[in-house]
Amino acid sequence: MQVQQKINSATIVTVEGETTSEVFQQLAKAFAVFGVGECGACESKDIYPNFRSGIDKEGTAYSYHEMKCASCYSTLSYGLGKDKEIYPKTFEVDKKGKQVKTDDGKPVRIENKGWTKYSSS
Repeated sequence: MQVQQKINSATIVTVEGETTSEVFQQLAKAFAVFGVGECGACESKDIYPNFRSGIDKEGTAYSYHEMKCASCYSTLSYGLGKDKEIYPKTFEVDKKGKQVKTDDGKPVRIENKGWTKYSSS
């Protein structure tokens, strides 16, 4: 079974699956990654995907997936899960990569729906 779905004003995806459940799962993943329709910092719709990769000093390959805002230059970073699927980083994490939580156990969200602006200071 194949389904085509408009995710936002600029993106249409086509997903496939054997069952409606598989198609639903694929749509959910697509919405999580590509459903961002505007910058969380300035609300501009002028955003685009950006990908960078390289090799560090130890010879380990790395890659960065992010959405960038052409208006205010903020970025929404994506993490790469153990299953090799990417996801938007919208929660704070500590240096060990564990989610930061409040005293009552709730995860701490990053301001502006995860969008951050680089500051050299």
